[in-house]
Amino acid sequence: MRDAPNVARRARWSTRRQIVVFLLLAVALSWWAWPLTLLDPTSTALVPIGPSVAALIVAGLAGGRHEVAALLRQLVRWRVPVVWWAVALLGPVALIGAAVLADLALGASASRAVERPGWAVLPLLLAVRIVVGGPLGEELGWRGFLLPRLLPRWGALGASLVIAPLWFAFHLPVFLAGPATGQRPPLLFLLWVVPLSVLHTWLYLRARCSVAVVIVFHGMIDTAASLLFPLFSGTDYTRLWLLLVVLTTAWAVAVVRLDPLFRR
Repeated sequence: MRDAPNVARRARWSTRRQIVVFLLLAVALSWWAWPLTLLDPTSTALVPIGPSVAALIVAGLAGGRHEVAALLRQLVRWRVPVVWWAVALLGPVALIGAAVLADLALGASASRAVERPGWAVLPLLLAVRIVVGGPLGEELGWRGFLLPRLLPRWGALGASLVIAPLWFAFHLPVFLAGPATGQRPPLLFLLWVVPLSVLHTWLYLRARCSVAVVIVFHGMIDTAASLLFPLFSGTDYTRLWLLLVVLTTAWAVAVVRLDPLFRR
């Protein structure tokens, strides 16, 4: 954890104050569209830019332009060992692919009516997911800002477990607005977010605190899920989520048990 940013060196605010203001701003900046769903149920219930924008604001208020620059450097930290880029790109595909194959092996049937794009457009889909979806709007906040402020007190595992329920709660408008409840079973999503938070922490620390790598990891998860999950419905879909929870938990447990970063 020696590469984790030193966020306390010249901060004007205490760490607790930074975290509280960050969380309040993240919610305010992302949840403002929620009431609009009362007028139009098809409108967006969550604008997932709050965490990253809130992180920049609080970094500027608490530490000035030097802290903002330090935060942004994590966003453009591309020079990391290639193995972590491979994990970010291929890990989500292997994880979600394994869940799909396990579901099929247990008797699920995949719909043939769902149109799937060709492989050539996958980079474009990933780019769109990163920019328009959650990865870019969230990860500078959750991992780039919040995680380093939790690590000194909680360690890698503890910090991951603290972020997980906050990360889930951040998505509440999506569930309460209605339609997304059928897309993401709330309880299974919560159970999934816990090990997923551990994996994000692990990748962030192992990739030399590169938010860029974590954004790609998050984006690949969203892209793979958006392509494969719509093929299933009903009990097959629910079982797919359960399998994803089990496989993600197994991966996270292996990381915690084997990687010295999680021994404190």
